[in-house]
Amino acid sequence: MVVVKYLGHAGFEIRYGDTKAFIDPLGVFAMHGESRQTLNVLAHPEEVKHLDMILITHEHPSHCDKKTVEELVEKNQCYVVAPSPALATLGINEKLKVKVRAGDRFVLNGVDIEVLNAYHPKSDYPVGYIIRKEGRSILHTGDTYAFTALSRIKADLLLVPIGGGAVMDPIGAHTLVKEMKPKYAIPMHYNTYSRIKQNPEEFTEGLGSSIKPIVLQPGQVFEF
Repeated sequence: MVVVKYLGHAGFEIRYGDTKAFIDPLGVFAMHGESRQTLNVLAHPEEVKHLDMILITHEHPSHCDKKTVEELVEKNQCYVVAPSPALATLGINEKLKVKVRAGDRFVLNGVDIEVLNAYHPKSDYPVGYIIRKEGRSILHTGDTYAFTALSRIKADLLLVPIGGGAVMDPIGAHTLVKEMKPKYAIPMHYNTYSRIKQNPEEFTEGLGSSIKPIVLQPGQVFEF
């Protein structure tokens, strides 16, 4: 069984048995001139225990939250898997940095990690990830628009942005999911601030009986 907890924005906790990974964990942040906010799920990163690794999709502060990541690493001495521009922002032990490029595939703490291309022109080097263990696969697209190579990838669970602007909107994400045909799809990267305000029902409606959409609020959990 895999346990997936939504941390808010594009952040997730993934647990395969005793192995725990975070993807794009976000704590306190300010975006587009709006007041500084706290995503309550990670308001106190120093309290997180038994974290094995953090995967970061790109260098933007809403995905590579320097303070939160550094506190998590200080507490857990966990690995940080990320492209070079993201790793360069972090003041952590170099031995815990795992630099990746699209096309890489490796095993870390028993988890098979594959690094994917992402199309996000505002980033210096954006990626997505497929993580696999115990016969179950999860694809976190990172910040991206849809593109042909992405639509051909297969995974059990798809974590996909729907906020629009510099990423897919609900209609674009809906179209991508219908092409990819995962068993489950969870929308992310929306409603964190006003410029990415979206109604997730525009994404979930009409996906078909073979694809189960899961809309999570920060802190909620999905198991499969």
